[in-house]
Amino acid sequence: MIRVIRTGLLISILSVALIGQAHAAINLSLTVGIELLAINGHAPSESVVSANKLRLKLENGVNQLLLRYGTEIKMAGNEREYARSEIFVVRFEASDSQIVLQAPSLRSQRDLKRFNRAPEWRLTTRAGEVVPVQIASLKKEGFQLNRDYLAELAEFNRGASAAAYAPQARAAEASDAARQAINADRSESQRALEMLTYWYQKADQQTQRQFQRWLDRSGVRPPNNK
Repeated sequence: MIRVIRTGLLISILSVALIGQAHAAINLSLTVGIELLAINGHAPSESVVSANKLRLKLENGVNQLLLRYGTEIKMAGNEREYARSEIFVVRFEASDSQIVLQAPSLRSQRDLKRFNRAPEWRLTTRAGEVVPVQIASLKKEGFQLNRDYLAELAEFNRGASAAAYAPQARAAEASDAARQAINADRSESQRALEMLTYWYQKADQQTQRQFQRWLDRSGVRPPNNK
């Protein structure tokens, strides 16, 4: 009975040492009417753009979206017409969360003009907590047709706006986070290996042979038996 317990303990410790951490991410939903034009300086995939309610999976940390909002508004003579807002850059920072981005209800031309002057993009968690955002308008003077949004956004990101996105800084941030995760995994695995070695050396020869057979089936090398 003791041998069975010891063998099971050795196997459990080794299993813990071999388990990696799951990759965490942000799950972002955009409500109906929000048009996504770019994600972190790149065009979104066609499958994402065509969705009625956009759902995105983003990496933890800082992210930037290029957006505009479209909806039907009331015009003169009670007629209704589909209208779009100006284009906005929205930058935020979040980790390991489910969040929702919303625009206010726009019912008239006055509402639309007010939104263009003072955009009220609202980013919240599922629990209703507000996630801080940095917002800026991506404006272009003169002729507005056939705009190259990605080129304009790249130029915008070279500026000093609080909503600007610096890929180099994001890469360094991701590298630091990955290095910390690797070091944490390594420390945890090292502790598990030390415990494994201790119990392996405490076991009698029959228990060690049983454990070695399990290791052979698993393709894992056993610890040194000093």
